[in-house]
Amino acid sequence: MFGGLAMRTLRDRLRMHHGSRSGKSPGESEAQNKGQIRDNSPLPPKGFAWRGEGEKRYLYRRQTFPLTHGRGKYVLGDLDSIAPFMWPKEKQERDAAATGKREELLFFDTETTGLGTGAGNLIFLIGAGYFHEDGFVLEHYLLPDASREVPMLRDFWLQAQSFSGIVTYNGKGFDWNQLKARFQMNRLPWTEHHLHCDLLYPVRRLWRTLLPSCRLQTVESACLGIERVDDVPGFLAPQMYVEYVHTRQPEPIEGVVRHNEQDVLTLVHLFTHLQQVLAGEIPMEHPEEKLAAGKWWLERGDLKRGTAWIQSVLGDADASIWVRRQAYSELTLWLKKRQSWEEAVGLWESWRREDRWNIQPYVELAKYYEHKALQVEKALVCTEEAIDLIRRRKRLVPSPQLETQLEELQYRAERLRRKREGRLF
Repeated sequence: MFGGLAMRTLRDRLRMHHGSRSGKSPGESEAQNKGQIRDNSPLPPKGFAWRGEGEKRYLYRRQTFPLTHGRGKYVLGDLDSIAPFMWPKEKQERDAAATGKREELLFFDTETTGLGTGAGNLIFLIGAGYFHEDGFVLEHYLLPDASREVPMLRDFWLQAQSFSGIVTYNGKGFDWNQLKARFQMNRLPWTEHHLHCDLLYPVRRLWRTLLPSCRLQTVESACLGIERVDDVPGFLAPQMYVEYVHTRQPEPIEGVVRHNEQDVLTLVHLFTHLQQVLAGEIPMEHPEEKLAAGKWWLERGDLKRGTAWIQSVLGDADASIWVRRQAYSELTLWLKKRQSWEEAVGLWESWRREDRWNIQPYVELAKYYEHKALQVEKALVCTEEAIDLIRRRKRLVPSPQLETQLEELQYRAERLRRKREGRLF
């Protein structure tokens, strides 16, 4: 997940290195003179070993962390099960998600030579972590040069097939899509069967208005208490990989590997944190968080939990009118869907008294009285009040949108008058 370096420059530099069939690079000549390298393969970074045979081998590392390992607020063992509500709402009922076993999850992150999905963009490092027995295993697959991509991808995919769920950060937008693109480009079979939990989506919903950005390192610091030291800046990773391939010395790539290692471990801690936050095990301080949690539960059909969270927003004196407006709108929408009319009307009335410049509660009440309660006179009163509100707003800040709303309300009022007259006579 790195960018900042021009794609064309990277592609050209890699092509010049891999495609040359004659002559030797300065790095090769110097290394051979020192007796350090006897072929065209780079030296393995710390902990890596060659996997495979001949010219198709790639670099691989396997580490096992104890469950007591951690940084910031959490250790790895704090994630002891999977809650079904962590999956996308349309998939949370699937058997694989409902097992609740942390061993079902593969925590996945990549480093690439660019941000696109074209032919010139390579995945040069794959980090994949999973729980196994009494530890957390982290595997790294490192591409020594472009010609060895297929065996590396095949071996990783064989490992990935044994997991039901994938956990990423912006994986739906980039990492997983890029992996799929590389499979298709190399004409390798791809069968998508995994549940995919992209943690960027709940992070955005909960904290996008509270954090300066939703970058993983920003979320780490603010939510998990993790501060990285001597971390490789993201924009340097592609350049470091090119340098590693060119010089065949491991030092340039080792910082990138450490960065990826921390990314994968952070995925575990962030999954743990989000699960606890959404389950209500960690108190939320900000109305925006409570509203997002309420929406999350309502979308998953849990009216009790969703209503509780959103009611807590309406009971929060620190909630801005903008947040309260969303809370009223979201909660009354779900009450309408379930035809809980008494509760909905009570909230619309409260909303109308509190948010006096907003016509939405007036319109909702008018619809209810006309179509459900069959009280045309009350529907007309609500509509006329909304018309008066629009006219007052137009005098302050005229706009085409207000004009359109006024025309719609006037049409509704005229229809209600005709309906009232038809009932009287």
